[in-house]
Amino acid sequence: MITKSEFIGKKACVKYAKEEFIGIIINETKNTITIQTSRGKKKLLKLNSIININNQKILGKDIIKRPEDRIKK
Repeated sequence: MITKSEFIGKKACVKYAKEEFIGIIINETKNTITIQTSRGKKKLLKLNSIININNQKILGKDIIKRPEDRIKK
């Protein structure tokens, strides 16, 4: 299950507010994901995001928790 793994360092496509950001996830907090794109760093709220990693769609609202809590449960 991808939601139980670490996201930092993974290539992702994040859909947020009718925009699509493609790049590497460089940071994750309880409520945000930071992605390094070709246009720079973008900090996005998980709540309104759809994250696609390895062709698996993850709704941001389903992973609103600290990364360490999400991984160990």
